[in-house]
Amino acid sequence: MSNKAPGNKPTQPARGVRRMPQQSLLYDRIVPIALIGMGVFLVIIVVVALGFLLGLIRW
Repeated sequence: MSNKAPGNKPTQPARGVRRMPQQSLLYDRIVPIALIGMGVFLVIIVVVALGFLLGLIRW
């Protein structure tokens, strides 16, 4: 016989609560700047790769 009653919901596992600090330089400035920088770098890589594939940039 199972121990599941019709009205019982399965319990969620306990997890620690982490919140970012209020005046955090890391999350306020550094992380967004790093994400934007990586996005720009990715766009540059894609444009250069397309240039090679389309023959606009010679090897």
